[in-house]
Order: sequence, then C-alpha cells, then structure tokens
Amino acid sequence: MSVTAGTRLGSYEVIALIGEGGMGQVYRARDTKLGRDVALKVLPTLVAADPDRLARFRREAQVLAALNDPHIAQIYGFEDAGGTHALVMELVEGPTLAERIAEGPLPVSDALAIAGQIASALEAAHEHGIVHRDLKPANVKVREDGTVKVLDFGLAKAFSPEGASSTADAANSPTITTPAMTAMTAMTAMGMILGTAAYMSPEQARGRPVDERADVWAFGVVLFEMLSGRRPFDGEDVSDTLANVLKRDPAWDALPGDVPPRVRQVLRACLRKAAKERLADMQDVRLALGGAFETIASAAPESAASPPPAHPLWRRALLPVAVALVAAVLTAAGAWFALRVPPTPAPVVRLEIPWQGFGPSGMFAISPDGQSLAFVLSGGRDGSSAPIRVRTMDALEPRVIEGTVGATFPFWSPDGREIGFFAQGKLEKIAVAGGPAQTLCDAVDGRGGTWSRDGVILFSAGPTSPILRVASGGGTPQAVTPPVAAGSGGGDRFPLFLPDGTHFLYNSLRGGDQSDVAGLHLGSLDGGPDVRLLPDNTNAAYVPERGERGRGYLLFRSGGALLAQRLDLATRRLSGEKIPVADRVLMTGVLGFGAFAAASNGTLVYVTTPDAASTSQLLWVDRRGTRLPALQSGRFFLGAISPDQRTVALNVGRPPRTDIWLYDEARNVMSRFTFGAGFNVSPVWSPDSTRVAFSSERSGSVSSSIVVKPSNGGGATTLFESGVNVAPDDWSADGRWLLFEQQGQNTGVDLWLLPVDGSQKPTPYLQTPFNQRDGRFAPGSSGSPRWVAYSSDESGQNEVYLQSIPAGTKFQVSTAGGTEPMWRRDGKELFFVASGALMAVPISVGAAVPIGAPRELFKIAGNRGYAPAADGQRFLVASLSGDAGAPPARAITVVLNWRPDAPR
Repeated sequence: MSVTAGTRLGSYEVIALIGEGGMGQVYRARDTKLGRDVALKVLPTLVAADPDRLARFRREAQVLAALNDPHIAQIYGFEDAGGTHALVMELVEGPTLAERIAEGPLPVSDALAIAGQIASALEAAHEHGIVHRDLKPANVKVREDGTVKVLDFGLAKAFSPEGASSTADAANSPTITTPAMTAMTAMTAMGMILGTAAYMSPEQARGRPVDERADVWAFGVVLFEMLSGRRPFDGEDVSDTLANVLKRDPAWDALPGDVPPRVRQVLRACLRKAAKERLADMQDVRLALGGAFETIASAAPESAASPPPAHPLWRRALLPVAVALVAAVLTAAGAWFALRVPPTPAPVVRLEIPWQGFGPSGMFAISPDGQSLAFVLSGGRDGSSAPIRVRTMDALEPRVIEGTVGATFPFWSPDGREIGFFAQGKLEKIAVAGGPAQTLCDAVDGRGGTWSRDGVILFSAGPTSPILRVASGGGTPQAVTPPVAAGSGGGDRFPLFLPDGTHFLYNSLRGGDQSDVAGLHLGSLDGGPDVRLLPDNTNAAYVPERGERGRGYLLFRSGGALLAQRLDLATRRLSGEKIPVADRVLMTGVLGFGAFAAASNGTLVYVTTPDAASTSQLLWVDRRGTRLPALQSGRFFLGAISPDQRTVALNVGRPPRTDIWLYDEARNVMSRFTFGAGFNVSPVWSPDSTRVAFSSERSGSVSSSIVVKPSNGGGATTLFESGVNVAPDDWSADGRWLLFEQQGQNTGVDLWLLPVDGSQKPTPYLQTPFNQRDGRFAPGSSGSPRWVAYSSDESGQNEVYLQSIPAGTKFQVSTAGGTEPMWRRDGKELFFVASGALMAVPISVGAAVPIGAPRELFKIAGNRGYAPAADGQRFLVASLSGDAGAPPARAITVVLNWRPDAPR
C-alpha cells in the first residue's frame, strides 16, 4: 500500500512525510476520532514481511506503550491497513537536540536542564526493564517551552530479529539509510550516517549483549556533546569512530571551564570503557548531576577512613572516665556560655532558579518544610490547561503531578505529602507521590486554600464567596466569614493558616477594593474578633519570629513591593515599621494575588519583573515577521481594531484600575474613552465602527456589566449586569448579537449570546465543565452568523475549535495548542497564537468547512494582543519588547533563612 498525503490507515489520515530512516518512514497524520495530530511510523519491508519479527515487534511495542513519563514520547497504538503496518506515536513538535547542538555548545545551565530530563526518561524506562539502545541527540526533541521528549525508546531492539547482536540493532536504527545487512557491512556502507556509531557503548561496538549501562554511556556522550559542541569519539568513518569508542578517551580539555567539577566527575563515570566500572543506575547519574553526593560526602567525618590508634590497657581503662569528666565540664561550660551568648542565626542565602513560566496565573506554593515548590505553568493566557508541577530545591527539573490538569491555586498539606487545588469547579487533593485525585467538595471558581494540622481546610469557592471550612477528608463546607450579600462587591479569598492552626489571614473585596472593609484581615476559628490589618488588596505570607511564640512577620504586597511588618497574635495588631523586602513583585492574573510565598523555616520565594515588562509597544508586522517602527509605547494591552481600520481600542493601565483608550493612527492621537475607578476592559467594535462594547467593574467588585458607548463619546448604555465576571468577545457582522464570556455556576467559563437590542435575555451558547474563551464570529456574506471560532481546554490543553450556531457540528482547528483566534475579513483564513507564535490556517466556511494545516507566520515576543488587518497581510501587535527578541525575563528569587534585618 502506497502511503501519500491523504492516505487513510484506519482512523488516521496522513498529512505529510516528516522523516525517513532504517526504521521506516514517519508521517504526520490526523486522528479523525480524537481530533489530534499523531506521528505514524510505517514499518519497513524487512519487518513487515517477516511474520516472526512482526509478531516480536508487536510484543515489544506493547511493553513500550506501558511507559508513562512526561519526558518520553508516548506510543498510542498499532495500526494495520492494506498490508501496511504502522506504529501510532505522540507527535512531538520542536527541534531535535542535534539541531540545537549544531548551533554551538549549549550554556551549562541549559545543558544540565536538558540532561536532567533525559536522565529522568531513561530512569523511568529502566524501571520497566526497557533499554533505549539508540540514545543520541537526533532522538531527543526540545520543545519551545524547554520540555524534553526522548523518542524511539527500545525500537532498536524491537526492529531487530530474535537473537541479533546489539551492533545489528544499531544498523537498523533510524539514522541508517541502507537496508538491513550484517553489522559491519551496514556500518561501512556509503549511505550510513555516523551518528549511531558515535554514541555506541564499547560493548555494543563489540557486538556483545547490552543492559542499562549502554544507555548510561550514551547519556555521557550526549552530555559531553551538549557542553563541548563536539562528539567525544568522532572519526572520519565508521571504523575510525568505533576504534575511538573502544580505545581512546574523550578530549576532556574540550569542556568549557565553567563546567562544575561534579559534572566532570559524572561524565568520567558514565564514559568508562568497562561496563562494570561505569555508573550502573540512571537514578545515581541524575542525583550526582544535581550534587546530591557532594552533600553526603561533605557531611562525612574526615577521620572515618583511618582507625583510631591503639592504646595500652591502662589507658583504655581510664579513657571512659576521662571522656565523662571532659564531657561534664564541656556541658557545664556550654550551658554557661549559652546563657550569655545568643545563638548565631543561620546565614541568609539568596539564589535564583530558572523562570518556569508560572503565569500569567503565577500560582505557586511552598511546602511547610521549605524544600519543595508546587506551581502551575501557563498553558495559555489564563494558565488553566496546565497540571501542577513540583520542584524540590535540590532537583534540576520539576515533576508533573498527573491528574491535575486545569489546576489552580495549589496548597500543601501540613506534612507535605498532599496538595490541595481547584479544578473543574471542585476542591480536590492529591498525593504528591502519585495516585488519583480526591474530590472534597464543590468550589465553582476557587480562590485559594490553606490546610491546618488539625485536618481543617479553609478555602474560597469563588469571586463572591466567603471563607469556607471543610474537613481534609471532604464533606459539606461551612462558612467561617459572614455570607456575601448580593451586590456588595467581591467576597473573601486567599486564606492562610497561621502556625497555631486557629488564626488565619485572608483578603476581602467586600464593597469593592476601595471600601473601608476591603483589605487584608486576621480571622479566627475560636470566635475571636475579625480584624482588618491592612487596606491593601493582597494575599499574605507569614514567618514566625525565632524564639517568640505568637509573634512573627507578615509579608504582603503593597504598591508593587513586597513588605514585611511584625504581627502580634495576642494583641491582633501590626507594629513597627514596614520593612521593604523586594521591589516589583509580580501580581498574577487574579486580582490581588501576588507571586510570593514563605515557609515557617524562613524560606521565602517571590517573582519579580523588570520595569520594562510593564511597557508595551504597538506596531505593525507583516506575514514574514518584518516589523515597522512602533506607533505607541505604554502600559496597555491591545483590545480591538475597528472594522474601518481607523481606530484601535486599547486597555490602558494595570489592576485595580484599567481604562479603555482609543488610538487614531492617522493622526497619531490617543484619547481616553472610559473614566472612573475599577476595570473597564475587553473592548469590541460594532460592525459599523460607531460603538464600542466593553466590560465594566465600576465599583471595583468582581461582578461586572456589559456596556455599550458611542465611539465619538456620549452616554453609555448598560446591556447586561452579572454577579460574576463577564467580558464581550465579538460583535456579529449583522449588528444583532454580542458573544461574551461568563463564569458558570457549576461549569467553567462559558460563551453566551446577548441581543444588542435588548429584545431578550442572554442565552447560553456553549456551557461545559471546561473553559471556552476568545469567541469570534466567522465572517458571513449576509444574515446571522453560522460559525464561531473559540479556544477551549477540554483536551487538557488550550486548542482552537470551530463550532456551528446553534452548537452541534465542531471541528478542531489547532493541532498543538492554541488561543486567541482572529478571522481575516473574508473568512478564508483564521489566525491564532500557539507556543509564542502567530499561526495561520486556511478555512472555507461552508457545509463541509475544509480546514487546512496550521502554518507559523512569525514569533510574538511578550504577546499583549494582536489584530489582523482586513486583508490578513499585516497585523497590529502589542508586544512587551517590540522586537523579535524575548520579553524581559522575570526572576524567581529564593531566600533561605530570611529575617527582617536581612540585606536586600
């Protein structure tokens, strides 16, 4: 069966050939049942025509499919169709590690980050008895977010005939371009790419049986190449390469001078010629790279290596008496000295860890012992599609907690063994070691939680919720702060237990953020009075004061800075000066939630952002990424460009006050469009460019309204008021309908339709347990709209979909993530953002709605909104950096043993 674009293998439709080698051809294909793209590895004739080898391959593939690790490309299944046999695999986007290395040596930090993930993948495979046998940079993919995926685990063995040597395996590796033949004939053939031979262990090169130590060797070779930019055992041909593998040592002086000694030691231990002298366990390799054994070695007593000298019998008899006397004297002296000399505080240590993209949600929590960080990565603009990851302070890479996709606001159990979080309208918990999540109770749109040693969890169920209490085993929640009256603004959020397990801190938005109630409060479970400590709209952290029971330091965010002030629980008051801790601490995508956390032992973590990160540049970019000079600079997000292409609506400012401004490009004039405190955001234009609809939270509360106002000024009209956040997404071409987002009561973010003329109440368009955002009507020639493009996290990550009106027929448009869909004026092309790039998809909106393959146009650095011109040939972009470079980096600062007098 000939395989070409359009060929169907079962439920898979081939899109294009993406690779070819001795292990067969690899195609990009569409899974028409699940609506996702996969990789189809079509088996070569030598495997497909050999019944014994094909049966053995099936058995090996079943074993490989059992691997489930975030750094291993998954095997989904096996497909037979018309005599063609194909392995269905995860499609991993991004360059290979070989392509990265071809650009030159990697920085040590980057190389170690990648190496840590490769080691984790090998460790997981070895635990299942699977040896890779063909590890090399070409079999490692590095996605744009830094995630590493190792490909083709165990396939060298799976493709080989029963009893074949490991050298023969190498001859059938994906890097071979010749048919199968004897090992040495294959290796010396002209069509052979030398990659595989350069990574073979000595035992593979000799044709001997191999085990996990062959992967340890290959790992060492790959790490050496990442650091030096050259292979340690390269040669002019295969024979020279294998001779170097067997006889020569690497050129250790090729390693850069900044490679740490422990990494050099790991490389030497991985690249020992004799397998029995090599590091035998990938866990040991991973721990050694992280410096674990350095810590153990430094803690060992220096005298342990030599026995104590022998003493005459009489000395040995008196020795215990002498020791006892000396010990007594030293004990007394120590007690006397301790009374007079205060203990020396542990030194304050500051360090930075690589930015992991905690945002824009910025949600992270530090474990009670200060040793681990739980955080949520951003899968899209809202971060809702990401699972929880946990990174220990001594690890190179975080670990994904399976079963937590869509999690928000993680918080730790007091013993550090479990994590609470919110997902799909529920409060849940999960063991850090792994296992299924357990639902504790409903929490429609959770706003933080905290867990006491008494098994009590306090949490906020949503923007207008009071603080609720539930047992850590689950049950019916009970309010511990007063109910929130309708129309009184926001509720209570971000609770934090203090060490006594009775007092707790929380943030209140009752009456709006400017009311005399809103701010940071101290509450109590014992019926004590509730006290407003600060007027600031912030979450909090707390560090107990050494040796002072019931007293400590409250950490909070005010005016963008992280401050500390002494808190006395006995008097329920703050005292002393406000102590600056850090400037420009990030406020996350949720109003009032700052990116900082602290443990009782004084470990403090916070995220700062440079001044430049708050400045956007507005500019035009063509389809090739060519950028014109900036039109405007300032603190804004791009809202929408008017249909007549004359005026741009911008969201200007930062929480808690944001207004809409209109920019006239022809006159280069910015004019303010909305006034007053609170949020005025999410502008959309009427089809005739005469009106703007937007979301308004005038009182500073979390409830909001959809308002329409003439673009040339004049009075505003409220179309719809809601007790939760609402935001218009689009205005239909016939002028009759607004499509808007609204947080559901028992669902995620839903899409609703609102008649502009007020003839009827809004009606739900898409209501699911998931989050639907960025709804855009498809352009139509006349009449009511028939299709809507939107993003949803229903698959576990944000993807762009096309849905009919009324909802029913649906197509997935994006293939590897996507948000912010925007139409070209004629409806023949849809644009969206994925992995920091602007993508384009040809679409013919009709009965069948043919959809083409997404194509990258250009990267968007620090995306703060975009809008296509009517013809789709250029795009108005708001960017943090305004150029092709990365946006200003945020720094994650870790402070060990923080105390108020610590230098900043």
